[in-house]
Formats: sequence, structure tokens, C-alpha cells
Amino acid sequence: MDNSSEKTLGLAAVITLAWLVADLLLVRATHLVALTAGLPYLALAAALSAFVWARVRLGRRADEEQRERERFRQDRAGQSLFAGDDEVTDPFTVGRTRDQFERWLVPAATLGLAAGLGGWAWWLFGPGHLPAAAPARPLLAAALLAAQAFVLFLLSRFLLGLSRHEPQRLTRGPAVALGLACLAALVGVVGAVAVEAGQPLVDRLAGRVLAVGLGLLAVEMLWHFIWELYRPRRRGAINRAYESRLGGLLTDPGAWVKNVGGALDYQFGFKVSETWLYRFLEGALLPLVVFQLLALYLLSCLVFLGPEEAGIVERFGKPRAGGWELSSGMHCKWPWPFETVRRFPVKRIQTITIGHEDDEHEIGRAHV
Repeated sequence: MDNSSEKTLGLAAVITLAWLVADLLLVRATHLVALTAGLPYLALAAALSAFVWARVRLGRRADEEQRERERFRQDRAGQSLFAGDDEVTDPFTVGRTRDQFERWLVPAATLGLAAGLGGWAWWLFGPGHLPAAAPARPLLAAALLAAQAFVLFLLSRFLLGLSRHEPQRLTRGPAVALGLACLAALVGVVGAVAVEAGQPLVDRLAGRVLAVGLGLLAVEMLWHFIWELYRPRRRGAINRAYESRLGGLLTDPGAWVKNVGGALDYQFGFKVSETWLYRFLEGALLPLVVFQLLALYLLSCLVFLGPEEAGIVERFGKPRAGGWELSSGMHCKWPWPFETVRRFPVKRIQTITIGHEDDEHEIGRAHV
């Protein structure tokens, strides 16, 4: 039996746990807010990888036990002496352990993860819980977080590829969690670079964004837990309440197209997803969306000042050295948030009236 998913999940659990310990030490040395807010994402990835590893391993052993029993029964099929022994049940089997694991531990783990993420998000928003000391060594943190994001990205993509095969569907939950930890590391890189550029406010804003994301994950897991309690039971259905659908939209954009294709097939009654037009759009949609987002971002490089306006170019909140004054017309600059332009209506004629001004028409009527 192929146990590649089991090995990859174990490797992912060990790697994420090692990164979590490294980030804890890094937080004490750098005092970065975004780095602190990114710790629960790593903890979630490590916990889910270890939990699903145990779940997959237990399922594999239960299947092996079932095959061994079937083989043993076939070997004894012709022996009348042991004809009635096949019905003897053993209460201490791997199969029964798996059933109890699926019945009790999976829902309990989902509820525990939701409570942990919610509590961590509340702690991050609480006063005095974030690092109060001045940030230090931001470039070191940015380098380590970039390396961390690269490793987590590779693990996430590999597990996402495995999850597309039905026997290894359970790997999608840890894959999404690893992808979210990768995104959190990238947000931490942005915060660390901003601190190096003299903008510690960006680091705190990044920490708040990550805290909001934790809150959304906690609410989503709690909703999935309640839904699993009351939804109709289907034979062979697997409880994956801990798997984040919102995180899947961020970490696996290709699934959007697949879901849309399934909806279209259901609505029209035939395989719309297999037509040449849909396949063309499926291949071109993601590059088109990325191109549009990149084009919209690059539009922040252009500045248009009116005839009465002048501008000051600010680089990370400070006037740019040399050529920072802009006159009316079109100008180019570095994209946001690296450079911004502050506008001033220097040529606009403005009037201020002090005291009372009589209306000429009212004065004319009074003389008449």
C-alpha cells in the first residue's frame, strides 16, 4: 500500500514544529508583531499534520488488519473443524480503535482547534499582549521567514497534489494549513521589511490582519463542528470539519475552477467542464486574474496632478531625497506602499470672508 502521504505528513509535522521553535526564539530576539501573530498558523499546521498522520496511519493499519482476516478466512474455508470460529469478535482490534477515533477524537480535535485559535486571536487583540519592546534585527527575521515560506509552500503544494486522489483525500486539511502558514510568513516578511524602512506601524497592522484571520478560522471550524453534528449521515462519509474552506480559496486557487465546473455540469445536465471552451477558460483564467491584479497594482506607479496641484513624493513616510517636488502633469514613482504622493492645491484661488458682507441686490432695493 502506498504510504507516501503518511511519510509526507510526518515530515511536515516535524518541519513545522522545528520552525515553530525557531520562530519562538526569533520573537524573543526581534519583538516583531507580525512574527508573533504568525505563530498560531505554524502551530495549526504542525497540529493538523501530526493529527492527520495518526489518522492515516491508523486507517492503513486497520485496512491491513482487515485484509489479513479475509486472507485467514479464505485459508480456512475448507476446514470444517473451524467452521464456526469466523464469527468470533475481538473487542481489541485496530478497526475498533479506528472507529472510536473517528467517532470521538476527530470532532473533539475540531472543537479544540477552534477554541485554541479563537483564544489566540483574542489574546492578540488584547491590550499589552503584543511585544512592547522596540523591534530589532528585522532583516534577520525577514530572511528566515522567507526561507520558511518557501519550505512550507513546497510541502503544501505536494500535499495538495496528493489530496486530489480520493484514497489520500485527508491530506488536504494539513495542506491548506501549511499554505496559510506560508502566507503568514510572507506577511511577516512585509512587516519586517517595513520596520527596516522605518515604518513599524506596518508591522503592527500586519499583526492585526493575521489576528483577524485567526478569528475567521476559529469561527469557520466551530461552524463546521456544529454542521457535522446535525447533518444527515452518509455511509462512507469522512469527517473533515477541521479543514478550512476559506483557507482553501487562498492556498489552492485551482479548486475554484473545479467547483465552478461541477456546478455548471449539475445545472446544464451535461459535462460543460469537458468542452474545449471551458478548458480554454480554465487554463487562461488564473493567468488572466494574476495579470489584472498585477496591472492594477502597477497603476499605483502613475501620478496625475491637476493644473492647480503640486505634490511631494514620500518614501516610507519621508520626503524623497532629490526630485521630491512634483508639478502638474503625469509622473512616475515606486508603487505603493514604497512611495506615496501628498497633494497640495498650491495654485487654487481661495477666498476667506471676515465679518459681514452686504448683498448688493438688497442694498439696491433699499434705495429704491
